[in-house]
Amino acid sequence: MSSNIFFFDIDEPLRPPAEVEITALTAEPYPDGSRVRLTLKITPFQQRPNLEIYARKVGGPVVAELSVIESMTPNLEFTLHLRGVAETAGDYVLRAELYYADRASPQHSREITFSIPAQD
Repeated sequence: MSSNIFFFDIDEPLRPPAEVEITALTAEPYPDGSRVRLTLKITPFQQRPNLEIYARKVGGPVVAELSVIESMTPNLEFTLHLRGVAETAGDYVLRAELYYADRASPQHSREITFSIPAQD
């Protein structure tokens, strides 16, 4: 019996660190307005990458942060909890940064905007 575990589609080549990128980033607010479902995809990799993810209100402070150390899979899903804002309705920026050795110099990043509607 083989002890190998495959997290990737074996038809796709595993990329060296210099070729690893974030290929997709989406944000879907939950109906309660205080949480956001985040999905992120990375190219298949030979070495496990690190990620820093954060959300901030447009023109405002960071309201959610997430660190991923040595991701084991290229397809990730998380729930971000928005903190420190009295009213969550409004426009947000979600940014994901991928890096290996130096957090201060990400090798790839992706940024999207999303909106949370006002609660009735």
